[in-house]
Amino acid sequence: MSTLQLDRSDKAVDEMVSGWTNGGSYSVRLRIQQIGSDPKMATFHVAEVTNETEGEEAPNAEAAVEAEEAPAPAKPAVKVKY
Repeated sequence: MSTLQLDRSDKAVDEMVSGWTNGGSYSVRLRIQQIGSDPKMATFHVAEVTNETEGEEAPNAEAAVEAEEAPAPAKPAVKVKY
């Protein structure tokens, strides 16, 4: 299985994932452009990442509220399985 890392240093990505909680399931729509390939790997440019989770509640909404009140730790990259 492959993973996609969303870089939280990008302001739009950070805003999109800031309400997400560990263990939660979220939906995103990707629009990508393939920019290269070889027999072992293809490379892509992510043209758009759209949060399709709007209106869905986190699995544990109370924990999400508590997490928002706690001081924010350093923001690592977020891995999204696709």
